[in-house]
Amino acid sequence: MNFDKILDNIRVDASGGASMLTRSIVFSILMTVIDVCVDVFVKFNNVWMNMGKTVLAVVTAIPIFIAGYEIACKQHDANITKADDNDEDYFAYRLRYSPSQRLRQSLVFGAVLVLIAIITSYTPVYTVGAAVVVAGVAAIIAYCRLTEDEKILKEQDLPDPRDVMDAADEMDRQITEDAQKELRREEINRRKRAIKRRNQGLDPDDDEDEDEDYDDDYDDEDYDDEMTPHERRKTKRASTFNTLFG
Repeated sequence: MNFDKILDNIRVDASGGASMLTRSIVFSILMTVIDVCVDVFVKFNNVWMNMGKTVLAVVTAIPIFIAGYEIACKQHDANITKADDNDEDYFAYRLRYSPSQRLRQSLVFGAVLVLIAIITSYTPVYTVGAAVVVAGVAAIIAYCRLTEDEKILKEQDLPDPRDVMDAADEMDRQITEDAQKELRREEINRRKRAIKRRNQGLDPDDDEDEDEDYDDDYDDEDYDDEMTPHERRKTKRASTFNTLFG
């Protein structure tokens, strides 16, 4: 029986009632108590005893994972029911992201699991912590596994549409940022020209050459004197950015 089949069986049981969920929670609590007692009262000073602790961790992880997955399935069913009642479309959370996006999201959870493993080392909850890590790894695999459509895309070496959309959104954000920087630069140049014309006794609003950059022979100190402290800080930050990355 493969992993997908096991998840399908848990999903079917979750839609039928709370019997398996109740058993999983009770068994998880029982195994947690046993694990703590073993860690406190039994000394593991050889390979065989450590292997026994590993078996306990795996046995404890199974009901923890089943309970967590059943809760997620029940929440999924509740979301579908709510969407149907409101005449709305509902997309499963896992399907909203491509496999690569799900993998990147799982890296954060994986870092948390590593932290749990480090914190619980050589403590009375070492085996329980190891069980949580094993259950967490199983949850990451369940979240990142490919759907049938995703398998077809992978076999045909085609890009995932969600990755394409994500790249397009990132490009739009970059274009927007570049446009905003250009507008800020043009506004700064316009205000500098207006200040220069005012100091020359000319009409500051009569900007005959809007596209021409500000002349370098104008003293920035005169311009700074006309600016508020907030505007001066913004201008200096923009100038520093253009110097480093422009």
